[in-house]
Amino acid sequence: DMFGAGLNLSTKVKDIIHDGSLVWPSVLLEKGDKVDWFSMVWFNFCIPRHAFNLWLIVKRKLKTQDMIRSWEVSDSLGTTCALCLNLANHDIYALISLLQPVVKRRMIKSIIVRLVIAAFAYYIWQKHNWRLFKSKKRTVSHVIDCMVSSVRLKLLSCKLKKSRDGQKYATLWDLPEALFV
Repeated sequence: DMFGAGLNLSTKVKDIIHDGSLVWPSVLLEKGDKVDWFSMVWFNFCIPRHAFNLWLIVKRKLKTQDMIRSWEVSDSLGTTCALCLNLANHDIYALISLLQPVVKRRMIKSIIVRLVIAAFAYYIWQKHNWRLFKSKKRTVSHVIDCMVSSVRLKLLSCKLKKSRDGQKYATLWDLPEALFV
């Protein structure tokens, strides 16, 4: 942690520059254990907002309804979702384990699976937040439309290898031939 490394809130960049080089305290350079979910969350084609949200979910740091319920705030907030039975029963690690064989590959299918999972998590979280904090409701079909739209827009920004699978997914996602290299 920052304080354990001898830094504090008033530390400036000039304080960690020695002989013209940036010298980070070794405590901050230590790497953690390898995790299964890294390639599911962070990859070249990820949508940063969705990836960050999924990262918080995987780290169990996203303040969801089941966490709010454990604070005994109020049952009137609602803890169920139209797309899911109960937020408390979600097991993101089981889903990640199930999808690991697909995620590890460098194929269009892998990119789409990761984009869809992250978009799903993001838009469900957003749906709950809108309901709680803005008193706005989104229908399941609207959430799905948002997911499909954001994944398709991301795919439109990618350059894809021309392959049978690539063309199949391009047709499925209504992508133009110009994306293929």
